[in-house]
Amino acid sequence: MPLGTVSPSTLPLRDLNTSAVQMKHFFDIIYDYDGHVNPDALSPILRDKAWDELPVPFGLKKPLGVEYLLQVFILPQVNGKHCIVKHIYVTKDKIKASLIFEAVYGTASEVIWGNNAKNTKKALQFMLENLGGTQFRLFSLTPDCKKSTKSAVMEKSEEELEKGFEFIREHGERDRGNLKQLVWIQKSIAGNTPIKGWRDGLVQKALDSLATDATMSKLITRYDLIIGDFEEGIQDLMQKLVPYLREHALWILGAAGKGKTPLGRVIAMMFSRYHGGTGSYRSGSDFDYFRGCPFTKKVSAIYDDGDIGLEPVKKKKAFSDVADTETLTKERWTAAKFVQNQLRVVIDNAFEPEKEQTISVDPNPTISHDQFLDIIRPAIRDMSTADIMAILKRSVFVVVGKEIVYWRLTVRNLASTTTATVVLNQKIMPNVFCGRMPGFKKQFVASILPMADPPLLTQQLLHMYESNGKGLHLQRNSHPNLRAHPSRSLPRHHRHLQNDLVERYMLAVPTAATWSLQASMIR
Repeated sequence: MPLGTVSPSTLPLRDLNTSAVQMKHFFDIIYDYDGHVNPDALSPILRDKAWDELPVPFGLKKPLGVEYLLQVFILPQVNGKHCIVKHIYVTKDKIKASLIFEAVYGTASEVIWGNNAKNTKKALQFMLENLGGTQFRLFSLTPDCKKSTKSAVMEKSEEELEKGFEFIREHGERDRGNLKQLVWIQKSIAGNTPIKGWRDGLVQKALDSLATDATMSKLITRYDLIIGDFEEGIQDLMQKLVPYLREHALWILGAAGKGKTPLGRVIAMMFSRYHGGTGSYRSGSDFDYFRGCPFTKKVSAIYDDGDIGLEPVKKKKAFSDVADTETLTKERWTAAKFVQNQLRVVIDNAFEPEKEQTISVDPNPTISHDQFLDIIRPAIRDMSTADIMAILKRSVFVVVGKEIVYWRLTVRNLASTTTATVVLNQKIMPNVFCGRMPGFKKQFVASILPMADPPLLTQQLLHMYESNGKGLHLQRNSHPNLRAHPSRSLPRHHRHLQNDLVERYMLAVPTAATWSLQASMIR
């Protein structure tokens, strides 16, 4: 073949260093060879790697004493002579440069490897192939075919995929001890199962995902109660509180069996829909269960059934700061990340019933700041005054006592006083979202409500749908009395209504008539 685009002088080579002691690649370049060249005679010798049978100067002067491979390139020169380029590759061992000088016929050269020997090796072979002339190569470059990212499972139908993943959910081995999980994977992909032929790496990844899911708070997308299921007094109370919850957390404290959890979940579903979601929340008894959860404003966060008093102060302050651009709490191996304006609810039994006050019935019943702190002391424990005020300014509190429901709006600054100043009606304009209020004193309102059984919820909570096995079903564990009324019809306002109507009436401090309409529409 004719000469190529590469010449011996352009190869990435340099004169061999005489002091080199560890050589695997070297070249022997002979210029102006005027002897006879018989490619037909050379071909079988080079094919059989019988290096000792090669005629001079196509072989080596002296045996190297190690295994090696040899490539020969014979290039015609313009003067009618030939240039012989020999590439010697020592496969297993390394040799000294002194031995190489004794073995070559022409100029001994070494490769300039640069910073990336792997790429240099490929480039060198590419240049050798482009020398042209007569070539006896042992190596050749081929197109690098990328491994197909299309797994065997992707070739299956959607129905087959669903059956396979459902099989993993139901029968997948979670126990990794004693190679149980590995044995189950190999038997399942080889046996007559819905995941036969699947890659073991894919099955392992699915099992790892299930293991991770078991340590995280589950996404709840359905709850069968609405605000209309609560007593009118609670609905009126939430009318006052809801406008603040776009930038503040909601703390619901009180005795067990009062309906705190259903109220928190209903509010969480309301805000999820308000922010454009379909109604969803995550709930956990420890902040650690929120680690790694992909939160958005459309997914509310509820701390429930834990012990908020024992949680670190910095976590309680961070969780309550809804208006912050981003909130992170340090958890095991990672962090829990909450987003701005995402509804966050704390539900706990942490309150002191013995500290409840006897309050006379009047239009504006109040208690003092110190009295309120005594009631919620189990939730704040021995926190400093500065930390307590940091939580109070970021949160709205509802405390369900034995006969009284205490509620408290957010505050920025509050002097240490034993009395409460009633200024709310003068400061808050109707139909205006207040956001973070300026620093003035606010009362702790104690609304005396008629106590039903259960206290916060109407008896409609205790019913469930029946429609030939279809329709909505209450989560029976959400209230202890649910088992008492297993099969009655829920009211009509449990039907799904349009989100745009919900958004229209949601957070603008509605009038009583508007709130009644809203209560029927939040679903």
